[in-house]
Amino acid sequence: RYNLKDEAKLVLDESEEDFIKRMTKENKANLSNGNGESFNNRESQKEQNKPARKVKELEYYELLGVESNATPGQIKKAYYLKARKLHPDKNPDDPNANEKFQAVGAAYQVLSDTGLREKYDRLGKEGVDDAPLMDSAAFYMMIFGSEKFDAYVGQLKFATMMLLGEEMEGDGSEDFVESIVSSSTNLHLKYIQGKREVSCAQELAKKLDLYVEEVNASDDAKYEEFKKFIEAEAQELTAQAVGGTLLSVIGYVYMEQAKKTAWIQTQCRRRNWFGRVAQERPYNSKQL
Repeated sequence: RYNLKDEAKLVLDESEEDFIKRMTKENKANLSNGNGESFNNRESQKEQNKPARKVKELEYYELLGVESNATPGQIKKAYYLKARKLHPDKNPDDPNANEKFQAVGAAYQVLSDTGLREKYDRLGKEGVDDAPLMDSAAFYMMIFGSEKFDAYVGQLKFATMMLLGEEMEGDGSEDFVESIVSSSTNLHLKYIQGKREVSCAQELAKKLDLYVEEVNASDDAKYEEFKKFIEAEAQELTAQAVGGTLLSVIGYVYMEQAKKTAWIQTQCRRRNWFGRVAQERPYNSKQL
């Protein structure tokens, strides 16, 4: 029978090297790099700069801290690190924090788009003045979510890919997903994802424990206190950029997964009941 505490002990305390060894043993995978080499070393060997090139302006590249010949993966990683460092929520005492954050977001949106980057390299900022750029706060929230949502969703997989500087290739199809499962890069991602899922489950269990305790106590006052706590948290989350939308999506996913799990458990109980009855009395199929 599944036990969250047992899984948490296994997953959260496990090093990446031990995880790779365990997965190699379980899947009998012939990994090209099964010696636990760090991902950063693999990345530096894999991703090489393109030939240097001349550009009209360097401002956007300098904002992200990359060279003008940086690869798309390097630009993604640089944006992730810069945006998290300069986020206004992390710099409440800096009156210029929002301006810096907006500038980094604009730089990334231009340099991450092949067409806009070509225009910027050739014409400078004047060449991309009419580009339809999103507000940097909304753009950041759309990609990374908010740290305030970490208890519910953890670090989003796309954000992890950007941090690692990996290209998001393919169309998201099952074939694409299956094609990368055995690579050492995706063992790293799987390792991070496992910790993310267990951490989120633990946080949810803590909140559910509070609810169960209040219900079992049959104390209306405590139940109302619990409701106020949840409502206050919901208000804080919806106050974030596109927070209301994200919270609605999270709620929908949690509800659907709960229904799915409940249905599976119900079917399992029914099958067990029919199995016991069949053993006790030999009903035929028409009677059942």
